[in-house]
Amino acid sequence: MRGLFLIDRNIFERASFKAEPYTEREAWLWLISEASYKRRDVRTKKGAVHLERGQLTHSSRFMAEKWQWKEPRVRRFLNRLKIDASIDTTNDAVQNIITICNYDIYQDFEKYQDAVKNAQNDAVATQQRRSSDAKKNTRITPEETPEETPPKPPTGAARDFEKNLKSGEVAQEVIENCLRLTSLPSHNPKDIGKWTRQVRRWVDAGAIPDKHIYPVIRRMKAKTNQKIQSLGFFTDEILAEIDKKAWWEKEADEWGRRVKGFKAGHRWNTMWGMEPGEVGCMAPEQALSEHGYQFYKTVTPTH
Repeated sequence: MRGLFLIDRNIFERASFKAEPYTEREAWLWLISEASYKRRDVRTKKGAVHLERGQLTHSSRFMAEKWQWKEPRVRRFLNRLKIDASIDTTNDAVQNIITICNYDIYQDFEKYQDAVKNAQNDAVATQQRRSSDAKKNTRITPEETPEETPPKPPTGAARDFEKNLKSGEVAQEVIENCLRLTSLPSHNPKDIGKWTRQVRRWVDAGAIPDKHIYPVIRRMKAKTNQKIQSLGFFTDEILAEIDKKAWWEKEADEWGRRVKGFKAGHRWNTMWGMEPGEVGCMAPEQALSEHGYQFYKTVTPTH
């Protein structure tokens, strides 16, 4: 089933529903409901903020309280939405601003209908090409659907680091590099033990030094003027970086399998949104281009 439906913003305040932590789907709907439907200025504790249609401004702390989440989870969720082009974020002189991409398509029935009409020709061409391919190749049955490809074993530095972890030790080189990058003291045995436990926490969560730890430390160190007193200062961002990269790699593989199956003649689940070749398809550009489908850039709200 496709299409749009109207829903009252009051749904998030109704007494009929139990006050419980939001699901990710509810958090996404809340963001859309909070977006401004027209240009306006809003007043915040830090001053006035100008919003365009499809924009909202809230702190991650406020959203964490509203959604009954922990603040790091809010930041990771927003990072994921930004990666898949569902939102964009900008730093105003006063406060962060979130832009809902495709807001006009979600909220304007006429524009949605126009987008569907504009995609019909592409959809017809896609169907014809798929039918032609199906005639040339033996149709794959559901039992023959490509199985999930097992994750590739780590190589190079990642393999060496993983081998080191299996021995129950954290490489001394990693500790020394972290201290060097942060200028934290290394002469006190108590401090060294504390820093070691902190790095151990990162790697237990799946962090690889060159992939997650060092890039985050360098990036945050360049952005802050305050004195860093603990490696814990970087923990939330490192965990978010692990989450972001792992999610993106898994999501890209999953979309690749979906598009490949669709190309082979399998049914496209409506829960995945528009079909490959149609405007609004959420599959990544690489997954589409690998199988001969056109990628349409996300439409952002017009000023």
